[in-house]
Amino acid sequence: SNVNGQDDIRWYSGVKNSRGDWVVSVPLSNHRSHGSYSVHVYATFFGRQMFVGSTSFSVAAPVTSISGVANRANGSITYTVTISSSIGISRVQLPVWCNSTGGQDDIRWYDLTSPTVSGSTYTYTKTIYLSDHKYQSGYYAAHLYAYDGIGVLAPIKTCDIANAQLPPITLGYTHTTDG
Repeated sequence: SNVNGQDDIRWYSGVKNSRGDWVVSVPLSNHRSHGSYSVHVYATFFGRQMFVGSTSFSVAAPVTSISGVANRANGSITYTVTISSSIGISRVQLPVWCNSTGGQDDIRWYDLTSPTVSGSTYTYTKTIYLSDHKYQSGYYAAHLYAYDGIGVLAPIKTCDIANAQLPPITLGYTHTTDG
């Protein structure tokens, strides 16, 4: 990869196919970066290695988004995460906490699984309940950690939900007389 110079340079040997072409499969997980890649091709002729050509290609970083909607009726927040990645997704995590009280004393990490997939777009939905966060009402923070198919972390996105509240409580009073 062209990121950080040649710190991840690897030499791969080609295999001649039935048509006489030399073919090399390069696992991107050996290089673990987004952006442009350079490929130089060398061949050995009569015991001497010679440069015969070069090419390049690029690997796009995933594009991510996150949004959330608070539901006071049941004391929850539903997050929707959308990730576009041409090289797949290996892991998605969503740490959530109430930032209004106690800092991150109620933080929970949620692994997002079973996305809806359309082409190279992955959509995850996760509903969290304030009861799992010490019943704290107020400002909720979530950070999105998405790792693409080669294990590289996409730029971290955040989602802030203001005024997440517990469901309203109805109190009743019944008076009986003893008689």
